[in-house]
Amino acid sequence: MNSRFLRDHGWAARACAAAWALCAGATRGDAELLEGRVEPPDPASASAPAQSPDAPADPRTWSVQFEPQMWFPALRGDIEMPGGSLFDVETLDLDEPELSPAGELSIRGGDWIFQFNGFAFDVEAASRADDAFAAGGGAGAVAVGDRVEYELDYGAFEFNMGKHVWSVPLKDADDVAVDFDLYAGARAYALDLRLETGSGVSSHDAQWADALVGMRMRLDLPHGFGLETAVDVGGGAFGVDGSFSWDITVAFTWVYENTAGIEIGFRHLSVDTVEGEGAEEFEFDNALAGLFGAVVIRF
Repeated sequence: MNSRFLRDHGWAARACAAAWALCAGATRGDAELLEGRVEPPDPASASAPAQSPDAPADPRTWSVQFEPQMWFPALRGDIEMPGGSLFDVETLDLDEPELSPAGELSIRGGDWIFQFNGFAFDVEAASRADDAFAAGGGAGAVAVGDRVEYELDYGAFEFNMGKHVWSVPLKDADDVAVDFDLYAGARAYALDLRLETGSGVSSHDAQWADALVGMRMRLDLPHGFGLETAVDVGGGAFGVDGSFSWDITVAFTWVYENTAGIEIGFRHLSVDTVEGEGAEEFEFDNALAGLFGAVVIRF
């Protein structure tokens, strides 16, 4: 073989040498596989897609989520004490925001979810009346500028049971989905209001419950982020002569690897209840609304 041939066709020789080396390597690999020194690849593992660490937990399994919260709501609306007249809560500065404890416990299994939540709104202060009104009871009439001491204890506890009814994965986004739940339950209230003036004291307490129905929507986002909103309406007046309520919550959540995280949101709870008739009628037509923050714990 002359030098000119090698110069003109050396690339072919080098290609043949490379092919031979590749075949020899493959042959050695096959031999090692037959001798059992190399484990064959697992077809199942080869075909199974990699599981993203941010993928949501299987909704068919049981899970528990606990959220201790701090709510910062303000009271808005009207109150009428027995024997008194209707007055706006702003008249006594009862509309000032108050940091209030709250919480929520959710238990999810399969398509079902059981939820418990509650709050306690307590305020005690004194104010000069901005408008004249009748406080009722022994407190009598209140003139503009009169000093009124007030104490309000207001809380509620709710239980509801829901069913997952619809899930919509967003196109071209495996870890983004919208879920819808429908739920029904009951919310029990307790209220104790005391007004004290220079003339005396007027007080009233009431306990009642509403049946409620609602809808919850969740938007699951990558990296543990999520957005949730819940809306419900209630009524039934168990314990009083009439009651109607509606509640809306919007919250943004971040949870680290489905274990713990934080939640920031806004809640508006509106309640209108009436007890008694005529001069002895008590009316509480108010809304609590404000921002809240929570620690999210999942297990």
